[in-house]
Amino acid sequence: MGMPAEGSRDYWRGVLVAGGFTAIPRWTLDSAPGVAEHEVPVPDELVTAMRGLAGEQAVSLGSVLLAAHVKVLAALSGEQEVVTGYVAAGGRPLPCRLTTESGSWRTLLVDAHRVETDLEAHKDFPVDELRGELGLSEPPFETVLDPAGAGGDLAADTVL
Repeated sequence: MGMPAEGSRDYWRGVLVAGGFTAIPRWTLDSAPGVAEHEVPVPDELVTAMRGLAGEQAVSLGSVLLAAHVKVLAALSGEQEVVTGYVAAGGRPLPCRLTTESGSWRTLLVDAHRVETDLEAHKDFPVDELRGELGLSEPPFETVLDPAGAGGDLAADTVL
């Protein structure tokens, strides 16, 4: 269920013109951009705990994962405002902006849920076309969170 085109256009325009890019540090002597995938199996007891937290806070498991992802990126980059890619259900990576400024885990979870809901509502809009209209040529994000693990079309310099 998508939003009317004009509402989605306004939403994405606001996200894109806000700018920002969260680069992750590369701890190597020869750092070069490229695609990398880091996959770690999550222990069953941790998945159960995350599902419990999601239920207690009335948010999705994807929101819990997004909040944790953003918190790690904030710690790695030293930035409170984080821009990452997020793969909405069955889609492609979309720009996702969250702040860790409040310091409250609950606030971050609520914000992640709101952003996830917004991304889902506006996922069908042609974001790349709007980026072209706005003259934005740089990649909008360097990292991507795909909570469903489905992949998607990634830029050549993206970390999944």
